[in-house]
Amino acid sequence: MLGQRFIVAVSTLLLAGGCGRSALEEPSVNDAGPVVEDPVSREEPLAIFTRPPWCPVSGSEADMRATPSSVLVVAPMKYLFECSGVGGEWLVARDGLRDLFVGGHACFFLGPSPLEAPPWAAFPSLVAVIRLHETAALYETVQGWCIIGLDGREPLSSNRFVDAWAVFRTSAGAHAAAKRWQ
Repeated sequence: MLGQRFIVAVSTLLLAGGCGRSALEEPSVNDAGPVVEDPVSREEPLAIFTRPPWCPVSGSEADMRATPSSVLVVAPMKYLFECSGVGGEWLVARDGLRDLFVGGHACFFLGPSPLEAPPWAAFPSLVAVIRLHETAALYETVQGWCIIGLDGREPLSSNRFVDAWAVFRTSAGAHAAAKRWQ
């Protein structure tokens, strides 16, 4: 009888000690609690464009995902309207020594009218996440149509072909998006 009581007592102690958290649920010493994302890291792009053969069209975040043959670049950018007779809209950026640009002569992709400034024109500085691939070809804009790069020179030239372009208000938002899209 004493043996049975001993077994019941030990079993009860073992069961009572096992109640509550298991060893797997115990917080680690290095656990800093739940991960809270910085609100800037979830900044939505003002616009995303993808580039078919010529004039950009509206795109999505899926268009911004890096591929084995492309890279993502984060760079300061600006909007330009060319001063040719028919006009044309351009987005230009600079990555190191290289110009990056999308747009074209008689290419209107930012609004219903070429005379309307895009909704983000009010922001003093914009940042782009650009998905691109390098080529053997050299792309160049025309001279004399007010297509001036961030370094103040024209024409723009690059051996990088832009596949997609996302516009952000802040550098932090652009960098966080590029990290997600990598």
